Formats: sequence, C-alpha cells, structure tokens
Amino acid sequence: MGRSLLRTASYCGESAIPTCVVAAPRNRVNVGQDYASPPSGPPLLASRAAAPPRHGTNPQPAPRFIRQQDILPHDKLSALKVTVIGCGAVGSFTCLTLAKMGITDIEVYDGDKVEEHNLPNQWYRPDHVGMNKTDALWDILVDFTGVELKAHDRHYDKDALRGLVICCVDSMDTRLKIWTEVKKYKPDLYLDARMGAEVGKVLPVTPSDPASCRHYEEDMYPSTEALHAPCTAKATIYCAAGLAAYVGAMVGAYVNGRKLEGVVVDWRMMEVMRG
Repeated sequence: MGRSLLRTASYCGESAIPTCVVAAPRNRVNVGQDYASPPSGPPLLASRAAAPPRHGTNPQPAPRFIRQQDILPHDKLSALKVTVIGCGAVGSFTCLTLAKMGITDIEVYDGDKVEEHNLPNQWYRPDHVGMNKTDALWDILVDFTGVELKAHDRHYDKDALRGLVICCVDSMDTRLKIWTEVKKYKPDLYLDARMGAEVGKVLPVTPSDPASCRHYEEDMYPSTEALHAPCTAKATIYCAAGLAAYVGAMVGAYVNGRKLEGVVVDWRMMEVMRG
C-alpha cells in the first residue's frame, strides 16, 4: 500500500513567472567561493538595503535548548554533519527543522530557483522569487536560527558525502542516481523523503548494511512507473511540513540510539503506516 501511495512524480514543467525584483542574500558565501570576494547578485530590495550586514551565530545549548535537552541532547546534535539534497517543499522545511533542533553543520544542494508556484508549499517569502533556493534558504535560516548553511547552488552529482544524508528530490529517476552515488561513500544514515500532494513517505537506510540497502532498493522504481498527478494537484504545505517533522523525529531517534522504521503518512485519511 505504501508503495502505491507514493508512486507519484511531484514536479511540473517550467512555468512562466513575471519578471520581478530579486532580493540578494546577505553576507552569504557559496561553497568554494573566495571568502574575500563580496556576494554577487542584483541589488537588495529597498526594504532590506538599509539592513546592517548579518552573519549567523552558533546557537548555544543554554538557555536556548533547555526545553528539549533531555529529549534531544545538544552535544550529540551539534556534532552531526547533515547534507540535505533538494531544497523544495520537504527540503526547505527539513533544513529549518534541523537547525531549530540545534544542528549547525548543514550542507545543501539544489540548482533550482524559487518560483511563484513554490510559495504556497515551500518555506520561502515572496521576495525570494527569482533567487536560487539555496541562497533564499541561507537567508531564512540565518533569520530564524542564526545557522549558516554550506550551500551548493547546483544539483548533487558525485560529491563524497559523510554523516547523515537526507534526500528530498521530486523525481524517482533523480533519486535513483543520487542513491547510486551516495551509497558508495557509506554515510552513517540515509533518509529518503518522498512527497505526493497529500501523502508522504520517509525511508531510513543504513548504507553500510547490505540488508538495509536491499530492503530500500526494493522500493525504488523509475519515474515512468510513478503516478503523474496534474500540476494543480502536486503539493500541499501540510504534507511538506509533516514529512519534515518525521525526518526531524528520525534524526532525534538516531542520536538517541533508537531503532528507525519507515513511515507512510496519508493526510487525506489521517492514517500513518509503519514499514
């Protein structure tokens, strides 16, 4: 049942977006960019141009995280390295969730720009339309948490990844390519978050465990076998935010040494299925 629910291709073709003023990220440096070079991009919006330069701050365990300390040990979370591939609906909410939890070493990959149709279901503001998603997400996380992302304004290719890797892309073919590369490096944990309009699925994989890999690969299939919903029935904010919550919960379970199980959530029927 879980597989049939999630056989969906969650992307539309390019849409025509009116030309608009684009807000450039502030003090954001791309991975690989010379730190002596000023940020590139168009001028800031007038409402933000007068803002003083901002840099992220490394959140301290007390008193910020005192309400969760016995549930989510800050020393364990702050030691994690997490890579999120895809900064769309699930990816943008996931990054905010992880940073709010206290994770500061977050690396992201996405080559897309924010478009008007992304605003209802992704964690972006109207003034982000036209910006690279990684730039916009950097801006948001600094505002909300003080955490600075390590951002790659491109799609993931063959980079060696360690620690925790979270896949939040919207194509099964892309997901398969990513997994083929990532499993070579055997990161500690791989989480695959898949989203339809009102259904979602999160699968945990231990890349160093052949049995775990085989079980995961049984749930892989090409995009040609996915259900192709119309572009007007692709994504909802409650599905994206809900899946990010499950990803955060799995990361919390991981740092506490608890067993991880896959989960399928159907928001239409208010049902949750494990496995």
